[in-house]
Amino acid sequence: MKEEQYEQLENEVLRGQRAQRAYDEFIKDFIQFKKLTLFNNFCAVSINEPDKLMEARRLVTVLEDLESEILSITNSGKMAAKTLEGV
Repeated sequence: MKEEQYEQLENEVLRGQRAQRAYDEFIKDFIQFKKLTLFNNFCAVSINEPDKLMEARRLVTVLEDLESEILSITNSGKMAAKTLEGV
């Protein structure tokens, strides 16, 4: 394996580890709390206010996308670590 590829994999491992730490220590609980808050707000909004209902749904989608991206980074780091094990 070329040194450049090795360094890229090492950087991917470090990035994944940082993302995992951030997720475990803060982001996971933050997202769960925000989803619950948005759900409660959604339930409190009148059906006659579709804009507010759509905004609550949009915010949940944004949170889910953020969580998905962070988990993707952590998984990429894990795969890079497995690749480095074989070297």
